[in-house]
Amino acid sequence: MGPVTDPIGVVKIGPGDPITIAWWMVVTGPNEALGTDSRRGVEIAIDDAGGTLLGHPIKLIGEDSGCGPEGGQTAATKIAANADVVAAIGSSCSSEAVPGAPILWKAGIVTVSPSNTAPKLTDPNRGPDYDGYLRTAHNDKIQGAVAAAFARNALKKSRAATIHDGSPYAQGLANAFAENFKKMGGTITSQEALSVGDTDMHPILTRIATGKPDMIFFPIFVAAGAVITVTVPSLMRLRSGIVHVSFALSVAVFGKTGCRVLRESAKLPMARAAMPIFSPSCGSTRTTTGPARSKPVLVLSVPAPVISCHFPIQSQLRTTPPDHFDC
Repeated sequence: MGPVTDPIGVVKIGPGDPITIAWWMVVTGPNEALGTDSRRGVEIAIDDAGGTLLGHPIKLIGEDSGCGPEGGQTAATKIAANADVVAAIGSSCSSEAVPGAPILWKAGIVTVSPSNTAPKLTDPNRGPDYDGYLRTAHNDKIQGAVAAAFARNALKKSRAATIHDGSPYAQGLANAFAENFKKMGGTITSQEALSVGDTDMHPILTRIATGKPDMIFFPIFVAAGAVITVTVPSLMRLRSGIVHVSFALSVAVFGKTGCRVLRESAKLPMARAAMPIFSPSCGSTRTTTGPARSKPVLVLSVPAPVISCHFPIQSQLRTTPPDHFDC
């Protein structure tokens, strides 16, 4: 029997040697909860498999990808340089995957993301550089459509504004929401963009207030999302006379930083949600089948698809909310 060959390369593993799998996810900074949850899921899966595969021990290594293009490129480059890596799991953020996935595939490494949602990553015309990229998360085109349906049919909203931060994830999801919201007869009063790192949200929210929306959709990340959430109520009331505006935001907001800011803020408006949000960072706990036991941390109007990657598939299709609850 001759040597094993393959166009994308071969990793030779000797008897008793480990099978090396690499993760590349954001595990530090304000968005660390996104990657930490996924990394722990990988660790649980390996443990469930007994720590072995085909008679070989599984070796898990990883790189912090930072939830940005630079971090994604750096993490992918380091993994690609390791000749022992058989496959990769990641990345956390779409902005990491855009530059990182082609680097891994050039080295013959397939990567599977648990949370990327940017449509172009799996678009039929994405190009051969992404042939080794797969994901288990939903697509923003689907997520945006279901979010819009929830806003129109369940929350009965007719005027909405959107905010994104320029990332492939946020911009793609905000645009998908706006497109579908308009198709369903709603009015998009404003589509705004902020820069990553912005801390003063008053200029954007002041512009939004002039259009008098009855909801704001902002699928952005932890730091900016938390600041917007605590700024909206007083500013909207002051600028436009609106007493209550529903929020629709991303599960990405519910990390340590986001929950700390939200917890410390005063009197967020009461609203109903599509489903509960359970985040260890927010002091909530949940078993697989049992009920949650937690103190109320914040109460928001959150559409189901925005947090669907943490729940069964049928939850993605929910368009009517259950009874009110505190999350």
